[in-house]
Amino acid sequence: MPAQEPAPEKKGLFGQSAKEPSAPSIDPNLINQINDVSRRLRIAEENYSNLRKKTQLTDQNMLKSNKRIDTEIKAINEDTKEIRREIEDINSKIGQIAKELQIFAKKDEVKTLQKYVNLWEPIKFVTHDQVENIVRDIIEEK
Repeated sequence: MPAQEPAPEKKGLFGQSAKEPSAPSIDPNLINQINDVSRRLRIAEENYSNLRKKTQLTDQNMLKSNKRIDTEIKAINEDTKEIRREIEDINSKIGQIAKELQIFAKKDEVKTLQKYVNLWEPIKFVTHDQVENIVRDIIEEK
C-alpha cells in the first residue's frame, strides 16, 4: 500500500493558514429580504412580459389599422380622380353648349323677325300653281 501523503495545508490570504469554513449562520431577516426581492423580481418580470405582449398586440392593431386606412385613402384618391374627370367632362360640355348658344338668335333679333313676318303676312302669299289656277278660272269665266 502506498503511503498517504498528508493533505496540503490550505493557506489563506497573506500566507496564513486557512481554517475550514464552518457553516455560516444566515440571518432569517436576510432570507426574508432575499425572498421578498425574488418575489418582487418575478412580479416585475411578469409585468414586463404582459406589457411586452400588450405592446405587441397594439403594434399589430396599428399595422392593421394603417393598412385599412391606406386602402381607404387609395379608394378616396381614385374616387377623387374620377370626380375630377367627370367635372372636366361637364366643363367641356358646358363650353360646347355656350358656343352653341352664341350661334342662336338673340331675343331682340327674334322680335325684329316677328315684326317683319307680321308686316308681310306670308300666310296671304300664293304659290305659283295657285296663281295659274286663278288665271285659268278667270279666263274660263270670260
